[in-house]
Amino acid sequence: MLRPVDVPGPSALLPSGESDEDVEQAAGLMATYSKSASGFAVQVVEKKEDSVSEWMASAVPLSRAVASQWRIGLKQGTSAEAEEPSDGKEA
Repeated sequence: MLRPVDVPGPSALLPSGESDEDVEQAAGLMATYSKSASGFAVQVVEKKEDSVSEWMASAVPLSRAVASQWRIGLKQGTSAEAEEPSDGKEA
């Protein structure tokens, strides 16, 4: 489980056995969709059968192009930018 520290924002769940790269990617997604423009610290809690370990990781926002690859529900061949008007108004 990843939780933002001192910043309101999303949390993330990862399957057991996640790699450092998986944690970095998930933290980046959290930062991208949070209200923090520059990133924040993330508390990582890893629970195994008989132990719990905790550590801190950095959450740095991903580029919109990278983040859009992880979005659910995009039509194939459509970018996130095409579905999100930049001025907040419907096209």
